[in-house]
Amino acid sequence: MMRINHITAILSKNVKDVIKNIQVLILFVVYPAVGFIMTQSINVEKGFFISVFATMHFVFTPIVVSAHMISEEKEKNTLRVLRMSGITSTEFFLSTAIFIIFLDCISGSTFIFMAGEGGIDPGLYYSGAIMGSAVSIILGMCIGTFSKGSSAANGLAIPLGLFFSFLPMLSYFNKGLESVSKYLYGQQVGNMIYGQGWSAETGIICLGNLVLIMGLYVVLYRRTKTEE
Repeated sequence: MMRINHITAILSKNVKDVIKNIQVLILFVVYPAVGFIMTQSINVEKGFFISVFATMHFVFTPIVVSAHMISEEKEKNTLRVLRMSGITSTEFFLSTAIFIIFLDCISGSTFIFMAGEGGIDPGLYYSGAIMGSAVSIILGMCIGTFSKGSSAANGLAIPLGLFFSFLPMLSYFNKGLESVSKYLYGQQVGNMIYGQGWSAETGIICLGNLVLIMGLYVVLYRRTKTEE
């Protein structure tokens, strides 16, 4: 059974850790900053630039941040301490996910202001943002659990993050590529941010990606517990 005090304790710990880590904090502002510069410099295709950098913000950033956080916990051996303290894997996952999604959505809200009035549907935008962040967090946790240290985790998280977040942009220019990338959650998140509504295909693809990555995380988590 989940305990609120366990979740709030981990949330408090995450806040303190991130405040001390400027590299992680920068990740939450880099794409909104680049998006702002591009939209102010090039007024043409403003919606395109916003959708590109917002997609990267909600797909790339959670992957790298969650991978870094998990791998750092492993390096400091605090994961084992947390488990011995009675904190379950579900409590740890929820607290980490809530923390990253909250920061991601707060910083990502700047894209709505960049688009101007009537430029972005907030409901569609945040539903895509939360979906993208949630799947990316689980993928990042897979990377952090699999990696031996934070350096190895970053080395794997960055290229994977770029793959899932950069591919939607490339698909705008190559329809053949879109026929493949549409099966990845990053493409579906990009479509929603660009203004396409939820559809049966979007739901099935996002759910399928979530189930596959969650299954991978369960396998890696059990392997880590066995090794310990």
